Amino acid sequence: MYRLIIADDEENIRNGMANSLPWRDWGFEVAALCASGQEVLDHMAACRPDVVLSDIRMPGMDGVELMQRLSREYPQVKIVILSGYSDFKYLNMSIRSHVAEYLLKPTDIDDFEDTFRRLKAAMDHERLRRAQITESVLRHFHLWLTAMLAGTAAPEGLRRLAFLVGGEDMAVLYSSGEEIHPAALRADIEAVQRAVRDGVRVTLSAGVSDLCTEPGMLPQAYEQANCSAKQSAFAGQECVYFFSQMQQERPAGMPYFDTEQVEKALLAQDYEALRAEIDRVLLPLTARLPEYRAVDQLCLSLLFHVSLWGLRYGLQMEEVLRALGAHYTDIYQSETLAAKRDFVLACLFGCQQALARRRSHGHAVKSVAMRVREYVDAEYCSNAISLESVAAYVHKTPAYISRVFKNELGCNFSDYLTEKRMRRAAQLLAAPEGKVYRIAAQCGYADTSNFIRVFKRFYGVSPMEYREVRGAAQ
Repeated sequence: MYRLIIADDEENIRNGMANSLPWRDWGFEVAALCASGQEVLDHMAACRPDVVLSDIRMPGMDGVELMQRLSREYPQVKIVILSGYSDFKYLNMSIRSHVAEYLLKPTDIDDFEDTFRRLKAAMDHERLRRAQITESVLRHFHLWLTAMLAGTAAPEGLRRLAFLVGGEDMAVLYSSGEEIHPAALRADIEAVQRAVRDGVRVTLSAGVSDLCTEPGMLPQAYEQANCSAKQSAFAGQECVYFFSQMQQERPAGMPYFDTEQVEKALLAQDYEALRAEIDRVLLPLTARLPEYRAVDQLCLSLLFHVSLWGLRYGLQMEEVLRALGAHYTDIYQSETLAAKRDFVLACLFGCQQALARRRSHGHAVKSVAMRVREYVDAEYCSNAISLESVAAYVHKTPAYISRVFKNELGCNFSDYLTEKRMRRAAQLLAAPEGKVYRIAAQCGYADTSNFIRVFKRFYGVSPMEYREVRGAAQ
């Protein structure tokens, strides 16, 4: 059923239209009766109509001003104008104000039925189309997010990303700038909260993750937002809770985990050292009766750190948790300090075992950047090697490979490839019989002049000058 508001300044006419016409048979229900345009606007928020049927002549705000306001402020609402004046200026104004239908008085029931059945058919088509578009958008978003989690999507224009979680729904917030400022982000969230409250009468609390700068961080960012949403719900209706607040709200004297010691213990497979570090922080708290929310935040921060750190070794915390039949938020269900300690240790021990299994399978656990470097070290003399070919080799995007290579190895992919080729060229130039064009080809350059140009930029002299200088030095 579509919701309908009827507006006419004559009470008997509006009541007659409301009560004598078979609206439900045509797919409509009368949500409100109004005597003026202003009354219609006053009822819009509460009634949320799909259609407004209005007389053109009313006191105060008439139908002309009303359809202009509705067209501007509620463009999704269909407008049907009822007028006793077959005046072209009204018809022309109606067209400009996106009026769906224009009925002339006196109007019989057949005219009403034809008009509203036609309108319902059009609205049904629009509704179906919107549903199809929404389904398509959600499907593509799901595919994009899956690809992002696998590192195979190109997040064009994406510099920073944060998750916003509210209830069971998730939204991803984007920014093409260098940073999402918390104040601006909070303002955007509060605008969404107002829209949800006004539109569907639901209050929304929100949790926001730390900034996510790499696709591999997406699972952790989502879990951070999920945990923050729970904190937000505890804080009251329509609260916004940032994961970064967990660090800021830590009670005075609350200790920190030494994450470097935890990393070393995980790599060394030293469970005793791992347990000693956890006990160093948690056991003294038993005598202080700490606020458990602060302990939860402390433990979650450690697990998220390990999760992000583990990416460089191919460790997926999410796989560890699934194997344990656990979830990050289980920390909240652990009712005692001892239970929270056991949960953290179980997760970290699962990480140790996962690292051990990868080693026992006969391959070192390598980051994507390390795999790229090994591939480049083996293939740098090939003319076919490029950022695109390397990305295809490791099943990632060129943008992702470039970013990770720079972050982990401290140089650009192209600079690393050029240095490898130039070092090889210098070795080959040591042989006086070596032709420059052959050396260029052996170093992966199809264009000799380009090779000479790159060589001179790298060493400051041409290949032949380099050979002469080196020969003189020997």
